[in-house]
Amino acid sequence: MNYGNTPALFSDALERAYTQAVMDTSESLSIKDMVKSIARGAKRIGSRTARTIGEVINAQAEARARDARYSRSQW
Repeated sequence: MNYGNTPALFSDALERAYTQAVMDTSESLSIKDMVKSIARGAKRIGSRTARTIGEVINAQAEARARDARYSRSQW
């Protein structure tokens, strides 16, 4: 197959649609607002990741404690 004559790539179509959507809005783009938004998202992701890691560590500690109790039984 010859792909040399493709009229437009899918990414080009997405870029055009995104650009048109941005141009249609009356709001101006602000790099400061974008950085704040990215920072908020990164903070949210970081806190969720830390919470998940904490839950995994606690679950492992509980499993070890249960295992230690049952391994010392008379059975």
